[in-house]
Amino acid sequence: MRILFGSWIVCSVLLSVLCFLGGAATASATVLAHERIGQNFGGFTGDLDSFDAFGITICSLGDLDGVGPSTLAIAVGSSGDDDGGTLGPNSNTGAVWILFLASDGTVLSHQKISNTFGGLPFALADGDQFGISAESLGDLDGDGRLDLAVGALRAQAVGNVWILSLNMDGTVNNAWEIGSSIPTRNGAFGIDLSSLGDLDGAGGSALALAVGSNQHNEGMGSVGAVWIVFLSSMDTVTGSVKITDDAGGFPPGVLNTSDAFGSSVQSLGDLANDGTHTLAVGAVFDDDGEVNTGAVWILSLGSNGSVASSPSKISSTAGNLPLGSLDGEDRFGTSLSSPASRDLDGDGVADLVVGSVHDDDGGTNRGALWFLLLNRDGSVKAIEKVSDTEGGFSTLLNDFETLGNSVEFLGDLDGDGNEDVASGAVGAGGLAGGGVWVLFLDAFSAGGTVNEGAGAIENVLFVNGGLGTVLIPLDADITVDFFGASGGGTEFVLWAWATAAPGGRYSVLGEDDLGCTMFPTPLHFLANPKPFRCVRSNSPALDPLCFGVLEINGPTAVPWSITKGGGFSSPIAVCLQGLVEDGGSSSSSGFSVTNAVFIRVQ
Repeated sequence: MRILFGSWIVCSVLLSVLCFLGGAATASATVLAHERIGQNFGGFTGDLDSFDAFGITICSLGDLDGVGPSTLAIAVGSSGDDDGGTLGPNSNTGAVWILFLASDGTVLSHQKISNTFGGLPFALADGDQFGISAESLGDLDGDGRLDLAVGALRAQAVGNVWILSLNMDGTVNNAWEIGSSIPTRNGAFGIDLSSLGDLDGAGGSALALAVGSNQHNEGMGSVGAVWIVFLSSMDTVTGSVKITDDAGGFPPGVLNTSDAFGSSVQSLGDLANDGTHTLAVGAVFDDDGEVNTGAVWILSLGSNGSVASSPSKISSTAGNLPLGSLDGEDRFGTSLSSPASRDLDGDGVADLVVGSVHDDDGGTNRGALWFLLLNRDGSVKAIEKVSDTEGGFSTLLNDFETLGNSVEFLGDLDGDGNEDVASGAVGAGGLAGGGVWVLFLDAFSAGGTVNEGAGAIENVLFVNGGLGTVLIPLDADITVDFFGASGGGTEFVLWAWATAAPGGRYSVLGEDDLGCTMFPTPLHFLANPKPFRCVRSNSPALDPLCFGVLEINGPTAVPWSITKGGGFSSPIAVCLQGLVEDGGSSSSSGFSVTNAVFIRVQ
């Protein structure tokens, strides 16, 4: 898939001016194909009842049945299932479905684990909501069976986590729980889970498990928490660390009342390449930008499980996420996943997908997935969104479907060389109890080089047809030296915008946030070469808009400059598109720039 760099920009420059210039560059579809799993869909023959919440969590189990017919098994939570309860359709005891999938994403067979199916060796109580989360732990105890951690949101009132040893057919061999070893837990303990591997190295544990507890109360409302629980190969808890406001190395006064920190958790391995372990943590009711927009925290953990350095954040106002991407009540951070390799675009840095269940693309609360390519500091390098209107997945969702309730990478399920992903939508099918979408993805690519910073930035390379965005401060001129493709020519199409007022969005031709794709090739009617020029108009749709075309026949650098002034009321964003012609090499076409304060290039 093509990831957008140049078509958006988020900045806080000089006079604390914020600007957003939206609009997507032409990109190949993210989702190449899909399969829906639910009541009477995708080969699934299980019975779902109203409000079962099928799809509330998804966990890849690998090839659980070995030489069996399936390509992959997944565990799908159904925390609203009522098997064995005493309150009828309001029992919410919960269940987990083990689905054995074919390479096309359809279900070949299933095994249900609940009060009445699958050999569960303990009884679930009314309201336990078993299946709210699930995480594969590998063969933790060395008995040759896969161990699966499953959260029960309201077990013993405060939540609990069970470790199930699974047989190859998806039934339970034995089980044990970890909550009794953490008597101070409270507030939805187990709402999400992520394995951190052998975090303490030579310590006494075999594996550390991150456990979300997003309603944990520290005397300031449901600020939330994450527990790092150390597990031994002997089915015991050897220790635990709680991370919340002013605890476990997390700084005080950073989290707010009702942030719901710990709504989701996901290991990112050694993201910073500094020997620490990185954990992403969702806080769905974070209010950056607007109420309940949501956020994701990036934590660097020491071997003892505590936070080793200052955490960073991805939200509407932090971490390079484009300003204006998220709206109030989107609940960005509902779910998180990272591929087994951690890396989607081949740059050696871990990447992340984030669920946003109340995104309103195409209708109310239809949900969305945000694929985030990350930098080593945890900030966002590039994005791709999948929703009812974006990413090749259009017009498939219904209102209140809530895509992104869960998300899990499946590896290369269909054998095309690309990562595939599954996402739960508990509102899918109306009263039919929820569903799972299996999405077959295009390849990820970072496109070109990415350069950010101030001063001189040398030799930024375009890919063919790529886009770059340069932000110009109010008090400086900018100079760009273009160099064409060796062995051919390069045509650079140039546009520039300045917002009508600081922080305002700019409307072009009646479409809000339209970006660098506004003028494609029809702009070429201008005589070449053409000096860059600015046009100001009394029309709100065109004021101010600058455009021009510059053609370079060969690799010789050609200078181009824009001078401040002209009454612009905020920084100017310049969009540069390089079109390689006549067999030239796209890898040798690009520009160098001085006095820019922010650059992104695709």
